[in-house]
Amino acid sequence: MGTSTAGYTLVEMAKNISPDGRQMNIAETMVLEMAMLLDITWFASNDIWAHKSLRQAKLGSPSWRGVNEYITPSNVLTTDQMDVIGIVEDFAGYDKLWIDRQPDPRRARWGRSRMYIEGMAQSIVSAFLYNNNRTASKKPHGIAPRLNSTGRYVISQGGSSTLTSIYVVTWGEGKVYGVYPKTGQSPDGDFLVSVTDLGVKTDITSSDISDSSSTKKLVIYEDNFKFEGGLVVEDNRGLGRICNIDNTTASATAFEDNLIKLVDRMKITDRTVIYMNENLISAARIRQKDKNNVSWTPGKGTGLFGAPVMMFNEIPIRKIDSAILLNTETVVV
Repeated sequence: MGTSTAGYTLVEMAKNISPDGRQMNIAETMVLEMAMLLDITWFASNDIWAHKSLRQAKLGSPSWRGVNEYITPSNVLTTDQMDVIGIVEDFAGYDKLWIDRQPDPRRARWGRSRMYIEGMAQSIVSAFLYNNNRTASKKPHGIAPRLNSTGRYVISQGGSSTLTSIYVVTWGEGKVYGVYPKTGQSPDGDFLVSVTDLGVKTDITSSDISDSSSTKKLVIYEDNFKFEGGLVVEDNRGLGRICNIDNTTASATAFEDNLIKLVDRMKITDRTVIYMNENLISAARIRQKDKNNVSWTPGKGTGLFGAPVMMFNEIPIRKIDSAILLNTETVVV
C-alpha cells in the first residue's frame, strides 16, 4: 500500500517513502538546482489531469444577536478555478561500454542522469514562474501571468528595461500549492518524479531504415525521466510581486520599502518565501552590511540540510538563477 505524502514538500515526500533511497537522491538534486522546489507543498489532485479549486470571493458576515433573537444567515461566495497538470518528460542514453568501464559504473550512470534531473528541475520552475496556460496549454499556469497588472499585490518599481521581479509566495493548503495526479506516481508511495531504468537497448539512427548502409547502432543504457504536476493558487493573498525592477541599477534601499508594503498586504505564514535572482540577492547583501539596515538579516537554518538562508523581516529568501528568474521581463502596467 502506498505511503501518504499529502501536504509534504518534495524532500519530505522522499524521506517518508525511503530516507536513503533513489527518491531522496532525486529530490536533493532537484532542490539544490532550483530552491523553489524545497518549499512547494504538494497534494493529490481531485481529477486525473486537472485540479478544481474554489477561490474565495466573499467571506461570511455573521450577526451579533440577543437571546431568542433570529438572525439572517450570510452568504459565502466562491469562484471555480481549474488548473491543469502538466507532464514533462525526457529520455537519456549512455554508451554501455563507457559506463561498464568506469571504476564505479552505478555512480557514473547516476552522474550522467543527474544532469537530466537538473534540467527537469529548471523546466518545472520556469513553467511555474512564467508559463501562460492560455498560450501554452500543455504546461501549468504560472505565477507571473497571475500577477500581470499592478494593484494591491503587484507593486511597480518603475523600471522600463532589463527588468526583473521579486516574487513572494505563501505555500500551503488553501493558499498556493502544487498538485500531482490523484492516481499517484510510485509503487512505494506518491512521488512527483519518476526515473525509470529501461535497461539495455540498441539505439538506432538512420535516414532510411530500409538502407542498412545508412543505419548506425549503439548499445546503450536508457533512462526515462518524468514529472507530472501543476500549480494551484487558491487564495490571492498568498501571491505577491514587486515588478519592473531594473536589475542593472537595483539597490535594496530602493525596493525594500515596497517589499515591506507588499508583505504587510499579504497573507503571511511560516511557509511564506521570497524569491529573487542573483542580481537582487547581491543588492540585498550589500544593504545587509549597512549599519542602518534593520530588515535584511543573516540566515537561519531554513535551507536544505539546515543551511543558512538570508531573511527579510523573518521571511526566508531563496535565490533563483537569472537564467530562470529572468532579467528580461516585460513591463507590467
